[in-house]
Amino acid sequence: MTTPWTEQGMRQNGYRECSGSMHALLKDLGFAEHARRGPPYVRFWYPAAVVAMASERYLVWFGPEADRATVDRRDATLRAIAADPELEAALYAVWVSYGTSNADAAHAVFMYLMEALPELFGCLLPPGARGLRG
Repeated sequence: MTTPWTEQGMRQNGYRECSGSMHALLKDLGFAEHARRGPPYVRFWYPAAVVAMASERYLVWFGPEADRATVDRRDATLRAIAADPELEAALYAVWVSYGTSNADAAHAVFMYLMEALPELFGCLLPPGARGLRG
C-alpha cells in the first residue's frame, strides 16, 4: 500500500499534478484553497476531475469552437465547482469510481456537470431536450 503523500499515493487518491500556468488559472477561478502540495513539494495537486475540466484537451466539450464563449463557459463551470464543495466532492467521487480509465472518468464528470449546471450547458443540448434525464 502506498502512503497518500507520495506521488503514486496522490494519483491513486484521485489527484493530479498541474503545471504552473494551470495552477494560476485554477487559483484565479477560485481554487486557491483546493491545491495540495505534494511530492516533490514544489508541485501543486488538484482533484483529477478539476484538472481534466480545466485542460485544453477537453475544451472542445464546452462548445463547438475554442472561441471566447467556449472558454467563458469552461471558466464559469470551474468557478461553480470552486464555489460548491458538495459539487466538487461529487465530481471527485465520480472520477475515482472509474479507477484508471481517465477518458471514461472525464466523460462521466462532464455528463454530471451538464446535469448539475443546466444553466451553463443548455445551449449545447439538442432543441427540445431538457437535460440528460429529461
